[in-house]
Amino acid sequence: MNRLEAFQLDAGEENRRFFRMEVRSFEYEPESVSITYPYQERQTISVHQLKNYYMGQEMIDTAFRAAYAQKLPGFYCKLQREGKKIIITDLKENTTTMYKRKKVKEPVTFGADVEYMILCKKTGMFQSLMINRDKAEEHTDGALIRKGHTFYKPVFELHPAPGFSSRELHENLLTLFSRQEKRVGNSSYETISTSNPRDRFFLGGHLHFGNLCPSFKKTSQLDTLVALPMSLVDGAGGKERRNSRYGGLGNVRSNSFNGFEYRTLSSWYGRIPGSLTLFTWVEWVVKNELLPYFDIPDAVVRSYHSGDLNTAEGFVQNVFQSLIKKFPKPGDKKKIEDFYSWVAKARIPLS
Repeated sequence: MNRLEAFQLDAGEENRRFFRMEVRSFEYEPESVSITYPYQERQTISVHQLKNYYMGQEMIDTAFRAAYAQKLPGFYCKLQREGKKIIITDLKENTTTMYKRKKVKEPVTFGADVEYMILCKKTGMFQSLMINRDKAEEHTDGALIRKGHTFYKPVFELHPAPGFSSRELHENLLTLFSRQEKRVGNSSYETISTSNPRDRFFLGGHLHFGNLCPSFKKTSQLDTLVALPMSLVDGAGGKERRNSRYGGLGNVRSNSFNGFEYRTLSSWYGRIPGSLTLFTWVEWVVKNELLPYFDIPDAVVRSYHSGDLNTAEGFVQNVFQSLIKKFPKPGDKKKIEDFYSWVAKARIPLS
């Protein structure tokens, strides 16, 4: 399973002493999910019940990533959780699992959530909210820290209203960004949005799509045309996040809006004011039905996760050169060149 290793996914032998999960699925549409507690009988559960099990969602996410990595649209995957570590114990093709993808007639919608932390410059401590005490908790991530017998949430999020275009989404993001920066301006606090500001906290910038069915093909396009170029502008902590389960390639989760959430990217909070080009590019990628499935070589996947991005950079350059040949129309060519230039300029460290 060398391909899994390239994707930073762990494989091992089954051990009945651990909590286990079995998934039969066609791409991101599970046919069945079952769980087994140590030395107990297997029980079938629904996808909606995953949240009731510690790291249940993370386990099925790992199954999807593993199948995507091995290019198995119809698959059977068996996993076990050893503490916080997820191990793949079996993965194989399952040709009996087929899914006829529904055609969605409604227009695609664009949403996002982007994470940040708030640092007190006087104390060097990050701010956090006590759980279940403040309405502002709705603007936090699920990450928790414990102080004595009380839990707090130290990771905050911007949740813009979705838009029917990338420009509308960007305008909504700008409004929230300006509000947050005004809140900390001329104070002893500052917003921190590096990929790994502290210990186990990894900050991401998630893209949400409504009325757009997830597929391995679309994931390969977002990985190749968005995540790989954006890895070249990852700042401090980028390598650490890409090496975690949060920042790996192929990190996709279905949502309740006939679409999906693309979760691979590191936080782009600090780039929001100048990021219209990024969101325009994302819209072009997800709406373009002529884009192929991109087969990302193992060496490029390893380059992405290892932090030695030379191989990934060469691959990105070749892909964008081929895109210009494939899409020579002025409108398409401009979007391709604009995003490639934006990435090149963004590699200059932010002030």
